[in-house]
Order: sequence, then C-alpha cells, then structure tokens
Amino acid sequence: MVFKMKMIKKLISEGFLKIFSASTINKIVNFAYSYVLIRVVSKSDYGVYSYAATVYGFLMIFNIIGLDSAALQLYVENEKNEARQKTIFSYCSKVAVFVNCLICIGVLCFSRFIPLSIKGSNEVLGLMFLQPVITAIKVMQQTYLRANVRNNDYAALNIIDSGFVATLSIIGSITYGISGLIISQYLAGISVILIGRYKYNCSIFAGAKEKKYELDKKSIYQIALLMAVNNSLATILSLLGTTILGMIISDSEVIASYKVALTLPSALLFIPQAVMIFALPYFIRHKDDYVWTKEKTKLLLGGIGIFNGGVALVSICAAPMIIKILFGSQYLDCVPVFRILMLSFFFQATFRIPVSNILFSKRKLESNTIASIVGIVLTVGLSFMLVPTLAGVGTALAYLITYLTVVLILVRHLLVVIKRMKRAYYESKGV
Repeated sequence: MVFKMKMIKKLISEGFLKIFSASTINKIVNFAYSYVLIRVVSKSDYGVYSYAATVYGFLMIFNIIGLDSAALQLYVENEKNEARQKTIFSYCSKVAVFVNCLICIGVLCFSRFIPLSIKGSNEVLGLMFLQPVITAIKVMQQTYLRANVRNNDYAALNIIDSGFVATLSIIGSITYGISGLIISQYLAGISVILIGRYKYNCSIFAGAKEKKYELDKKSIYQIALLMAVNNSLATILSLLGTTILGMIISDSEVIASYKVALTLPSALLFIPQAVMIFALPYFIRHKDDYVWTKEKTKLLLGGIGIFNGGVALVSICAAPMIIKILFGSQYLDCVPVFRILMLSFFFQATFRIPVSNILFSKRKLESNTIASIVGIVLTVGLSFMLVPTLAGVGTALAYLITYLTVVLILVRHLLVVIKRMKRAYYESKGV
C-alpha cells in the first residue's frame, strides 16, 4: 500500500496526472464536438466529410516523415548536450515543415484530378490542402514540450488546441456547413501555433548559436524514415476499413453509420496514448536498463489492461443505450459494429500501442514494420471477403482478426528484446 502511494505521488509530481487529465478533457471536448457535428450536419453531408477526411488521412501517411519521433529520441538521448539538442530539433522541425509543404501540393492535385466515389468529396478534400503545414508545426511544438519534460505546458497547450478546434468548428459548421467547418479548423490551428510560440516559448526553429559539432543526419534519418514507414503503415491500416467499405458499398449512409460506431472506440485510444506520451521519454532514458524495463513493462501492461478491460466490457454490454443516447436512434443499426470495434479497442489499447512504443524506445522499429505489413495484408484480404455480404460488420471483424494477429507479433518481439537485455545484464555482472 505504501509502495502504491509513493508511486502515485511520483506520477503526480512528474506531470502524469496533468497529461492524463488534459488528454481526458481533449477527448471529451472532441467527442462532444463530434456529437454536435453529427447532429448539426445531415447524415449525407457527414458521410461526404468523413470520406474526404479518410482520403486526406491516406495522403498524410508521410506526415513529417517521422521527424518528430527522431527529434524526441535523439533530444532525450543527448540530454547532457544542450547545443546538440537545439541543433537536432531545429533541423528536424525545418525539414518536417518542408515535407508537409510537398504534401499540401499532393492533396491539392489529388482533389483536382482524381475523382472520388462519394459525390462532393473532391471539393471538401480540396479545402483541406493547407492543413498539413499547420499540422507539422503543431506536432513539433508538442514534441518540443515532451522532449523537455514540460508536461504541464504540454497538457495546457493541448487543452487550448482541442478547445479552439471544437468551438470554432462548431460555429463554422452551423454558419457555413462543411466549408465553414474546415475554414474554422485553419483559424484554430494558426491561433494555437501562435500561443505555443509566444506563451509557451516553443522555439522549434531556434538552433544553437554556436555549432559545436557536425549534425549527425544519418542517425536522424535512420530513425525518422523507418518511423515514417511505420507511421504510414499504421495509418494505412487504420484507414483501410472505411476506404474499402466505401469502394464496395458506395453508400454514404453506410459509411456514416460505420464512422459513428468507430467514434467512441477511436476516442478511447487516448487512454494508452496519454500513458505513453508520459512514459516514452523515461523508456528512452532507460533503453539499456534490463531491470527497469522489465519492472515497468509489467506494471504498465497490467495496470492499463485492467482499466481497458473494464471500459470495453461496460461498453459492449451497454452498446444500444450508448449509441441511442450519444448519436440518436437513427444510428442503432451500428450496434453490432460498435461491439466488435470495442473488442478490437481492448487489444489495441492494452497491447498494440504500449508495446509498439516500448519497442520504439529500444530502437527496434523493424518489429512495428513487420506487424503493420502483416496487418495490412490481412485487413485487405479479410475486408474483400467479408464486406460484400456483411458491410460494416465485415469491416469490424476484419479489424478484430487483424489486431489480434498484430498484437501476437509485437508481444513476441518484445519478449525477445527483453530476453536479450537479460542476457546482456547477467553477462555484465559476470554471471
């Protein structure tokens, strides 16, 4: 009991409670925003926006090509050399913005020249074309705060971000529909960037005044590019379901029902994400410490597993009531899909996200690559088999089977890594 109290006090003092609270507030705000949006715009318009957003997500698969991850990893590893830290972060930030400028051009060209299956989606996608630059700057500002373990500032800036986006988006969608929604998101993003720069001093482009060493671009790109591949594969995996569903069914209302069923399971992923936002810098600092890694991994997976299991069980049992209260009776057809997706949530939140982050901290990025490739192949194959007859239920089942397989691959790789660390630890002790 005393140990638990000490651990809780330590987590609070190091900012975990504020990060988790901020993530909770953000998800409540975003969920409320989605709830209002679903009721403000028509089901057909919401389907058009959802499909355009899904395509945009695909075009963002190379978002900042993993440079945020490289900056975080190398910044923490070089915590005793401030000049090196500044130079690394400045370089990563500048390249990240440049890369996303290229993505802006890609989004605009795609919206103009590639016809989408859902009518109206091209126009909506075209309005989103400047969003990648705003995203790049916001992500690097958040990474800067994480790397410096400024957890309180990180939490505050994220609350401001979600609050601005939700408030302005609702006002915009009520006033000018989907177009107003997207323009409002631009205004919110620019406002948050200015607050991050001038209130929280996120000097992401400020390098060291005196360059005292040659920038190790090789290490930066080794981490960044492999992480970009992993992020891209993970994004493809998460978006394949809606995309294949739209290709086969071509019914905006079916897509809208599936997206509604996906809303809560996706939103609840903030739980493991918030935990790993806090924990990842510490796992990086202890990347070669076998005893610490073994102890904290057990503690992490055990605690988060109990919590996620309770959330999933309650949600599955109360599915009809949850859907009716949150989204209305017109979406009760998505209850079976929702239940399957909540089961998938448990495996993602308890194993996939924490384990993949721990492997990243150990620079074992290839494990995530293998798991994602297998996951994509499975999702595509299963979706084309199941969607024609089961529609949204088929998509949900495809994801459940996929994530079970991905989890098995990742856990196996983590056990191998810990076993190797154990061997190295005892060899260093002369045992």
